[in-house]
Amino acid sequence: MRQTFLTLTLALALVLSLSALAAAEDWRLEGAVGLNYGEAGARDENINGTEVDGSIGTGNGFTGAVNLWKDRMFADWFSLGAAYSFRSNKMNYHTTGSGGTSQRMNTDIMMNDFQIKAAARKNDGDIHPYIGAGLGFSYMNGKISVDGGSQERGETFAPTLSAFVGYDYDINETYYTGLDVAYTYSTGEVVGIQVYHNTLGAMFKLGMKF
Repeated sequence: MRQTFLTLTLALALVLSLSALAAAEDWRLEGAVGLNYGEAGARDENINGTEVDGSIGTGNGFTGAVNLWKDRMFADWFSLGAAYSFRSNKMNYHTTGSGGTSQRMNTDIMMNDFQIKAAARKNDGDIHPYIGAGLGFSYMNGKISVDGGSQERGETFAPTLSAFVGYDYDINETYYTGLDVAYTYSTGEVVGIQVYHNTLGAMFKLGMKF
């Protein structure tokens, strides 16, 4: 599955590159920063002697992104983009271990996401509402410990999906600002555990048209 996602991502990136040769206009480059609320979980896994089937923590974290967009790709309302984003969450979770004892689980997740995104966007006027989805992969780095014990660390590449909505506002003919709200889901094996990670984040962004 990982190879399929990588192949699809590279193929769509090639489409963007070829379109740049055909028409060097309607391009946008933007940076964004904000906060997210995230959850990590596992299905039927044993973590340091603790059976887990569900959430292993929720918490807030930082998120940031850099996006390159090509507007009016196939139609006036269609935009296609290549995106990098970073997500981090520190999570605490109390669970019941063997023998009925209460245990505290600490989970740190850091994600580097690489996606191709497609959006339906109002590309005319000064205000540009949009809605879209993304597909790609993430470099997932995780740390898990129970009751303050030694940390188990792991990393992997994981398939990633996202859905987002927001708007852009033109400051002038070159620069714009905006707000983006996105849900992102990833799943992969970390420290021998199949972990899922999903976040809901809001970001303020500043962009440039060229």
